[in-house]
Amino acid sequence: MCALIGAYRQRRARSRHLGTPGRPIDVHDLVERDTTRSSRRCGQIVGYELIDRNVNRLLWFQTRGAELTAGQVVTLAGRVRGHEQHGRSKLTVVSHCRITTPTFSNRGPSSSD
Repeated sequence: MCALIGAYRQRRARSRHLGTPGRPIDVHDLVERDTTRSSRRCGQIVGYELIDRNVNRLLWFQTRGAELTAGQVVTLAGRVRGHEQHGRSKLTVVSHCRITTPTFSNRGPSSSD
C-alpha cells in the first residue's frame, strides 16, 4: 500500500501548469475530489480538483451551477485564472467554466447543463 501511495504522489508531482492566465482553456478531465465550504459573501462555494490523463491538475471554484462528484469525467471550457504550486505539485486555477459535453460517471451519462 505504501508503494502505491508513493507512486501516486510521484505522478502528481509531475503535473505542469496549463495555459496562460487570462486566456481561454478547454479541458477534458476527471473530477478527483469535490469540497464544499461556507462563505458569508457567496453562501456556499464548491471546489473541484480535476486531473487530466497527463496528471496535470486543475482547480475550479463555483458558487452555483452543475454539481459534479468525484469520479465523473467532464469537458469544460473556461479561462485560466492563475497558476499555483502546492508542495511539488503544480495546479492551474480555472474560472468562468461551463460544461461543454455531458458528464460521465460509473452510472453512465447525465445532463449537467
